[in-house]
Amino acid sequence: MKENHKSIEEVQQYVMTHFHVRKLNFYQDLSPEDVQNTIMNIEQIIIDHHLDIRLPDPIPVWVLEIMRDDKSVDYYRVWDDTNYGMSLPPPILIILQPETEYIDCNHYVLARELLLLQGVTRSDIEKKSLRYISYLSLLERGSD
Repeated sequence: MKENHKSIEEVQQYVMTHFHVRKLNFYQDLSPEDVQNTIMNIEQIIIDHHLDIRLPDPIPVWVLEIMRDDKSVDYYRVWDDTNYGMSLPPPILIILQPETEYIDCNHYVLARELLLLQGVTRSDIEKKSLRYISYLSLLERGSD
């Protein structure tokens, strides 16, 4: 396997060219519980990946809402098919944190695509990092 890593900026650019998006304010537009859970996940990445970084306070986090339109119809259709009685599913949100390269998305199919797009670094491959192991797992699940 060879390195195929994309930066968070490249992932964000991909999203913005493939979908109509609305940028949200992480601290104002998400619930306090979602903010706290995301911050805990970001802090866990710092620990798991042994990152030697100190994030500013407040932590810079980008949130992109995928607008429900012709560009996202296939993704929203998945939710419409598993609506669970909701009249309208929640919006698809993508959360990105550049320093830790954190990616989260509340839509499994899109989350998987973004994590595969992000790829792995040479260091991930050599160290068999958590990102590398997760990447291989996503690849294997995709071939089922």
